[in-house]
Amino acid sequence: MRVLLTNDDGFDAPGIKALYEVFKNSSDVKEVIVAAPEKQQSCTGVTLTLHKPLRLTEVTENYFKVNGSPADCVSLVCGFVKKNNIDLVISGVNEGPNLGSDVAYSGTVSAAIHATNMGIQSVAVSLGKWNPDSQHFKFAAETALLWAKKIYKNKLPDQTFLNINVPEPTQNLDGTLKTPNTKVTKLGKRSYSIELEERTDPRNRPYYWNCGKPIGHCEQKDTDCSAIDEGCIAVTPVQLDYTNYNALKLVSDWL
Repeated sequence: MRVLLTNDDGFDAPGIKALYEVFKNSSDVKEVIVAAPEKQQSCTGVTLTLHKPLRLTEVTENYFKVNGSPADCVSLVCGFVKKNNIDLVISGVNEGPNLGSDVAYSGTVSAAIHATNMGIQSVAVSLGKWNPDSQHFKFAAETALLWAKKIYKNKLPDQTFLNINVPEPTQNLDGTLKTPNTKVTKLGKRSYSIELEERTDPRNRPYYWNCGKPIGHCEQKDTDCSAIDEGCIAVTPVQLDYTNYNALKLVSDWL
């Protein structure tokens, strides 16, 4: 496998460092390259930079930072630097969950979406709960490698990627990690509060800070949300066809 690793938390985030260590030491990986944003890009969605130059800066060999979005990182490597020479794009490990409705906004997921649009198999992988100080990024990275090998061997359907959320594993009595069960799920629905705070800068000009927080999610038992609640790894196949086929006839009747 020839693999691109990216994320939205930045090139020096613990999640992508864990991915890099796990993938570069795997005998199944022929080549691994990292290209990740130089700054935090969470919740940016599928953003492509069109009106300023993009810069790819090599930090160490085959490890780059980019002055753009996660999708820009995919474009630069898969469309230019390693054109036609990347088999898989792995985005993560995100420092918190990307469950249900989060996929519409997530910078982590956006890299997988853009890679899929380019015809490249891809995975987005996130921790099941918010914990930037987690000690289990390596476990999440190993989970990503396991599924990367499955995808490379079997291939996903066209226009489909995997969104994986990994809970923190519990410990056995001997101190070893207990591997969580895995569930293949559909996307759930997460709800957020809409909160904006008005503040004043040092020049007495107003600005606004988005302070919204998750306030809950659906309780259906076959979703990624419920799987994480149960302490399971949630693996969700996501397709890029947004068409609501049930509404086609309804809207056609309005003509």
